[in-house]
Amino acid sequence: METVTLSYVIPLYNGSKTIIKCLDSIYASGMPLECFEVIVVDDCSTDDSVEVVKHYAASHPNIRMIQHTENKRQGGAKNTGVRAAYGKYVAFSDQDDEAISENLAKMLDIAKAQEADMISFRWVEIRNGISRLCFVRNLEEREFGGVDFCEKVFDPADSLGPWSYLYKRAYLNEQDHFFAENVMMEDADWIAWHLVHAKKIHREEMPVYQWIRNDQSITASTSWQFKADFVLFGLRKIEGAEQYGTLSRKFAQTMHDDGVYNIETSLRTLWKADRYKPFFEKLGNNGAFGRMKKMSWSSRTSFVIGHPGIARLSLSIVGPILKAVRSFTKKNRKNQL
Repeated sequence: METVTLSYVIPLYNGSKTIIKCLDSIYASGMPLECFEVIVVDDCSTDDSVEVVKHYAASHPNIRMIQHTENKRQGGAKNTGVRAAYGKYVAFSDQDDEAISENLAKMLDIAKAQEADMISFRWVEIRNGISRLCFVRNLEEREFGGVDFCEKVFDPADSLGPWSYLYKRAYLNEQDHFFAENVMMEDADWIAWHLVHAKKIHREEMPVYQWIRNDQSITASTSWQFKADFVLFGLRKIEGAEQYGTLSRKFAQTMHDDGVYNIETSLRTLWKADRYKPFFEKLGNNGAFGRMKKMSWSSRTSFVIGHPGIARLSLSIVGPILKAVRSFTKKNRKNQL
């Protein structure tokens, strides 16, 4: 395994319908098999994803399948993949996205030449068959220190996907900073940490990754639980920003403001959902949501930020209650028919 240059880590959960296209896009790059490995980490899929990947691996000997015995969500799967990697560089892909095959090998050659902690590149968003080029900067500069990159190149709108960078594995090991596990939206705080601490980031304007927007995916969800998780996502950004302040006040402020935006927009969505109002009313008087009902939107957001423990507890309690109520309501409807 000493000759492996790239480890491609792919978390897998019920992805049997999309994982083959993802894998095909990597192998279509033309990279010699001995130069890279693909680590697929199954996070307790309940469909035939494992069988599909094992069948594919039978003709692709550089695929390694790792199976979790308990679900840890994407963050846990990525951590498992990074810890198991042999490559000099690490890349990530979601199971329903694809590499831009003709540019993947070129990017790896650039990484080997630059010896940077991270390589940053453009990516393409594909939604309803329409492509849009993202992470476009057109800067003359190509070499940045981490803080410099965060202040000149970074934008939370398009810079927080872990798949839009290559990482030197030695750098990840040195930092010893892993993805949050058992949460949704585990990417942003992890990316922010590694960007601001990197000694050297090389920037390329070449697109290497295709983010295929899937209306059925977790990140496209408008469910209560997703919005609640988005509040917690905002809290993690704000807590991370407090740590970055000593390195870059500008970057810390950007991450703080983005976290505030995540929290406020999610709270607005939660309060506007008529079907949830009765439950907030019932829960409210003794908890964070009750105290926030009479506040302005900015005050509600400030309350969440100032009382993260209360907010986390309230969100964790409300979710199961709503799920139980929905299940009870659905059962009653069936009995009435």
